[in-house]
Amino acid sequence: MTKLSVVIDTKHQLSFDPSYGAIYSNSKTKPSHPDLRGQARLPDGQLVEVSAWRRTTKNGKPYLSLSILNVIDVAEPDDDFVATLTGLLPE
Repeated sequence: MTKLSVVIDTKHQLSFDPSYGAIYSNSKTKPSHPDLRGQARLPDGQLVEVSAWRRTTKNGKPYLSLSILNVIDVAEPDDDFVATLTGLLPE
């Protein structure tokens, strides 16, 4: 079975083994945007987008606050899906 992964962040598009990923500095345009962004592959093989914000506890200790969102993983794309993707790609 061939998997087609549609990755949101093409700037840092990498392939990960299950249980691994990476995050990178994010160019913030608003203070509410994450400080770091990237992708990871869950143990079940699902690809997710990871966002992180640098925070500080009341005691002054730094930590990262995380958000994990699903990214589209298609096991066997149908012809309509492939045609749609092909139409979006530059010649």
